[in-house]
Amino acid sequence: MSFLTIHPLSPSSTLPQALPYVGAFLDQIYSLEISSKTYNPSGLVNFAKMTKLSAILRSTLQYQEEHYTFEPRLDVSHVIGRYIVM
Repeated sequence: MSFLTIHPLSPSSTLPQALPYVGAFLDQIYSLEISSKTYNPSGLVNFAKMTKLSAILRSTLQYQEEHYTFEPRLDVSHVIGRYIVM
């Protein structure tokens, strides 16, 4: 499945109540980091790269602004609790 199929395409779209997969955002940031240089040959900041990075970070902030109304599932917590070793 492509990242674009699970990620909203525009900042104005409403987000469903779902937790984002952080790996997808990290993959985008990593790909941007290795594909383009931070400074151009004359030593100036590569604004195209920074604009793309800004768009990625802005899309992650949308999820932080969303209010989630998840209810705790005690039955699931008990099952998970049996496997946690402290």
